[in-house]
Amino acid sequence: MIRFVTIFLAVLLQVNCIWGQHYKLDSLSLRTIENTKFNLKPYQHKLKVIAFLAVDCPLSQQSTVVLREIRAKFSDNVSVIGVFPGRESRMACIAFKKKYQLLFPLLSDKEYKWTKLLNATVTPEVFLLNEGNNLLYYGAIDDRTISLNKRKRKAEKNYLVDAIDDHLSGKKMGINHVKAVGCYIEINQDE
Repeated sequence: MIRFVTIFLAVLLQVNCIWGQHYKLDSLSLRTIENTKFNLKPYQHKLKVIAFLAVDCPLSQQSTVVLREIRAKFSDNVSVIGVFPGRESRMACIAFKKKYQLLFPLLSDKEYKWTKLLNATVTPEVFLLNEGNNLLYYGAIDDRTISLNKRKRKAEKNYLVDAIDDHLSGKKMGINHVKAVGCYIEINQDE
């Protein structure tokens, strides 16, 4: 019983520490996959979807369709930014961008700066931040992925789109976190 309470409190503290928190992403500079310095300032007046992706993760590959749709549907109010955590090959990331026709910035997080700050654990995993970089929602894009080997044909619940809609319409957000299912981000303890 004591172990259960300890685990419950640890999870509760993690959720409370992350949700609504302000993230100083602009102080942790990353480079794009094209090797140019990324500047977050042009995105300060919009909502931001930070999507953690991995070149070789089938779930990341499948998520690109929804991320492209979100970018197109909400282009006036929402910016999508992709992040490749770890030592993804630059050429592999560029090929990924081309193959999946991604028109939003893709960043290389070789030192896990944003990964650690946002506490990303799997790919794909998304973080919706408001104009002030406060966390509004994090986790799964939708309910399409049930497990690593099991997916629905069509999503019944679109968590990220619902969170964006709720925020833009001034409604109280229904859900601020749904656990993402995906390929684990392995962070070397040395980094």
